[in-house]
Amino acid sequence: MSVKDLLQAHLPFNEKERQAITDTLALLETHDDCLWRTCKIGHITASTWVVSPDYSQVLLLHHKGLNRWLQPGGHCDGQEDILAVACRELEEETGLMLYDVPGTAIFDVDVHHIDDRNHPTHGFEPGHAHHDVRFLIIADPKTPLDANTTETNGLKWVSLDEVEPSDFGDLQRMVEKTRLLQMQACA
Repeated sequence: MSVKDLLQAHLPFNEKERQAITDTLALLETHDDCLWRTCKIGHITASTWVVSPDYSQVLLLHHKGLNRWLQPGGHCDGQEDILAVACRELEEETGLMLYDVPGTAIFDVDVHHIDDRNHPTHGFEPGHAHHDVRFLIIADPKTPLDANTTETNGLKWVSLDEVEPSDFGDLQRMVEKTRLLQMQACA
């Protein structure tokens, strides 16, 4: 499925996510290069929300460049298969190779601002938006991890209660969605 088709098929959880979908579809319509980080106004990124099989824990990484605990993910670099991008980034950043992808549907969509910064390999990047498309991944917390120390300060599995509220990337919305999955699994 194309990025556009995936976005149009995704049902938003709340008004903020609805707006993120609308904004990302608008970016797709107006910027042919939106899958490339060279699209200066903003670009589409892909990430994974990695949860334990019982939906009680999530895998987070401490992103060096952004100095925050986030879900694994990154730039599309022109690749249109954004689920493949999300999985590639997961493997590169965490070393996690054994995991389950329960479906190809989007789990969450978020648009957040990245401030001006000096990127270690790309030089100065002016402030721009990341239109982050997220996919659900299930993995065993006992599976060995190998953090990519170029991009990551560390990795950790945390309970849903330990996920810090953030104004960056709305992790709490994904926590709420995961709690719903947890309740459905117990029913």
